[in-house]
Amino acid sequence: MRSKSRRNDLIFDKEQKVFTHSQNVMKHTFESQSPEIYDEYSSLTKNYGRLLDEIKLITSVSDRLQNKLNKANEKIILQNQELQETVDLLTRAKISRKAATIVLLIAVILFLLSEGFIEPIIEGYVDNVAVGLLLKAIIALLLKPLEMVVEKILLKKATKTK
Repeated sequence: MRSKSRRNDLIFDKEQKVFTHSQNVMKHTFESQSPEIYDEYSSLTKNYGRLLDEIKLITSVSDRLQNKLNKANEKIILQNQELQETVDLLTRAKISRKAATIVLLIAVILFLLSEGFIEPIIEGYVDNVAVGLLLKAIIALLLKPLEMVVEKILLKKATKTK
């Protein structure tokens, strides 16, 4: 609190000097003059001093309020960043789920195609069951890379619309 008081004194240094000077003038010059002039100048000096004190107080309150606003703005900025990160994570999770669904559909279609069309053709040329299993294993191994590709495509599409 003392540092704010010192800062206010520095800010209002010129005004404080004017007030001190007017008090000195009132004491040394107008005391010997007529009582009306002394009373008027005394009243003027006291009012100026009160206004100066009120301005210092208002400035101090204003500084405190500005500091509170600055802290609140910093908090809001941090909360907005956290919120944006959460939204990004939710978007990624949604896209990841969508990509997994698409790849699952592709896997079912590939399985049906391999069972219905490809396997009978392969069995016609090769009499080994291992070839059919190998084909299904290759399809299964390609599902994860396929999911990653679909997810990248959906993420690019989402960022473009964003």
